[in-house]
Amino acid sequence: MRRLIPETRLQSLNADPSGVAEAMAHALEVETGAPLNWSCRAWAQLLAGDNRAALNSLERAEACRAGHGDAGWAEHGLLWRALRASAMFALAERKAAADLAEATLGEAVAQGPAEAVGRCELVLGNFKKIHGNSKEAEQHFAAAKRIFEDLGDGRQWVLAELNALICVFNRGDYMEVVKRAMALTQHPEVRRNPHLRAVAEGHLGNAHARLGAHEESLKHRHESLRLSQTIPGSPGVAVGCLNMAHTHNVLGNHAQARAFLGKLFRLPPDRLEPGILTAGRVLEATVALSSGDAAGARALADAVDPGADPHCRVQTRVDHAALRTRLFAAEHRPGEAVAVGLEGCRLAVDSGNEQKLIELLECVGDVMCEFPAAVPEAAEKVRTALDEWIEDAADEVAGLTTRVYAAAAGRAAQANDRTAARLRRKLAQALAAEGRHAEACAEFERSLEETEAETRRSDARSRALLELRFEAGLSRIENEHMVRENEALQREVERRRETEAELRRIDGEKNALLRVVAHDLRSPAAAIRSIVDILEDPETEPSSRAEWLGEIRRTSEGMMDLVANLLDLERLRSGDSGGPVLETVDLAGILGDVARAGTPHAMRKEITLETVPPAVAVSVLADAKGLRQCARNLVSNALKFSPPGSRVRLCVEPADDGAGAALLVEDEGPGVAPGDVPKLFIPFTCLSAQPTAGESTSGIGLSIVKRLMERMGGEVFHRHREGGGAVFGLRLPKA
Repeated sequence: MRRLIPETRLQSLNADPSGVAEAMAHALEVETGAPLNWSCRAWAQLLAGDNRAALNSLERAEACRAGHGDAGWAEHGLLWRALRASAMFALAERKAAADLAEATLGEAVAQGPAEAVGRCELVLGNFKKIHGNSKEAEQHFAAAKRIFEDLGDGRQWVLAELNALICVFNRGDYMEVVKRAMALTQHPEVRRNPHLRAVAEGHLGNAHARLGAHEESLKHRHESLRLSQTIPGSPGVAVGCLNMAHTHNVLGNHAQARAFLGKLFRLPPDRLEPGILTAGRVLEATVALSSGDAAGARALADAVDPGADPHCRVQTRVDHAALRTRLFAAEHRPGEAVAVGLEGCRLAVDSGNEQKLIELLECVGDVMCEFPAAVPEAAEKVRTALDEWIEDAADEVAGLTTRVYAAAAGRAAQANDRTAARLRRKLAQALAAEGRHAEACAEFERSLEETEAETRRSDARSRALLELRFEAGLSRIENEHMVRENEALQREVERRRETEAELRRIDGEKNALLRVVAHDLRSPAAAIRSIVDILEDPETEPSSRAEWLGEIRRTSEGMMDLVANLLDLERLRSGDSGGPVLETVDLAGILGDVARAGTPHAMRKEITLETVPPAVAVSVLADAKGLRQCARNLVSNALKFSPPGSRVRLCVEPADDGAGAALLVEDEGPGVAPGDVPKLFIPFTCLSAQPTAGESTSGIGLSIVKRLMERMGGEVFHRHREGGGAVFGLRLPKA
């Protein structure tokens, strides 16, 4: 069977349907004549849940196809019909969708678009399932699974399997449901899709409920509801609330059941699957009856009309029939109870729901047992129904009540239903009431045998469940181990990336350092050598020797400052300088020390170095030596970039909240260009401003200040000065 959408495109659609839909939309704007683009766009919109948009795209695609008559457009036309059926079914236009899928399926099988066949099989399977024909539905889902497995479309295969499990559930093979649902929870598509995981957990909850493991069922149903609540607008929340209410009702937690039903009824209509509200109302009445409120249950049951809801499921109608049967019996109206019970039995037989048939037969038997006088009135109806539906009813059982119980018990035994033993006991009691004590004793014996058989089946189920859980646990452990290994590898990759980045940064700093050494040390060294040559020249005036020696001193001091800065930077980076010694430091004393150290430089450049001591003593917590070094660096920079005749001002600025103070250095130089602000504290970075007297600059002074301040728990900051210039500050916490 030929594939229209390439496998790589199908995989991308499954991985990101919304993204692919957007890409397809863009492709269509560029190339509106390609049928594959239309098919992929509609497929992606269906996967993303945008069914209206998919129908719109398919209508536009059909309009484009009208002008083409080649085989490629015809094949894609079949696929578009199948996709249209899927979208219509999702929008509750089920009968029209099923008719379109059935009409399309034959042509698709003959002409070979595999995707069209799979989609049609899914639609028909869902339609048959909803209308109670589980056997045919399961066949459609099996065909769809084969198609999507061949296509490599994991998501559609999972959807077909999840729907097939509903059919398996309806025929009573609950252990098969558990086995396949547990396998599904390990499927990659299910693990990464919370909606699919929620549905799989719901199947596990339903199957465990039928196996009598209600606590286990509650756990899976709670997980299903939790997952659905993580999906915006998910209709699975409504189904989860309904299932949780049902389980709590079975366990006798009627208040909890009502709470979940209340949550269901408060959901907005767009979050309710078709027919779910009717099912909730039926369950609400059932909860009222189970809690002893027969009058309330009657009022609620009469307010529900399953026939008025075109989307009401067969199971809901059967549940409603069982509810009304019990209500009529509680109201001493046995004739109506039997008639309604038989109607429910017919629905259960037609839908192939064995469990519901057994439940309703038991209800009918209970009514006839409780109201023997009503048996003659219902005799003909019951006998006709049993002859028509119950092939294995015991002919030798004369009484209709015993015959109904015998039929129910026989079907329960065939279906391995856990109610078989209880039904045998009821049959024995009915036989004893008829005076047929020997047969009653025989049925009691069979009841004991059924009990033992149920115990063996229960043990077998428990062992099977333990094995399944063990296998699932092993798979989960393996997956978790792989996840941990992947996370560890990812962390190692990140660590290596960080190491490489750090090495590149260090290499960059090394290269910058080499450039600094090559430039800022070689140039003054060359200048000193030139001055020495001048001094050694016999023609040099003796009176100028002092001036040249002073120049040598200033140049060598600059070289020593550079070397000291480089050593400081290396010690700070390597951590060899030891930790800071924090103590109470008077900022006024720091201002005086720094001003004295900077006075010679200021005098040489004819710059006024002004100190403004604080009005009151201001103390901070700092390392005194480190703080002096930081302040000297800031003053040195201010003097270096200030023109002659300007002013450099040192002062103290208390914090607004009184939690500390800042030492400020203000200058009247060119200031810091906006583009240079992010680079201020990066080592070996040259800024656009240049020293005003040709002084050397290595670009490491401010980076040293930043690192020293961080070690002391403070910070260095910069701001523009009004009227021009720059302000650098050292902020420290209060002592």
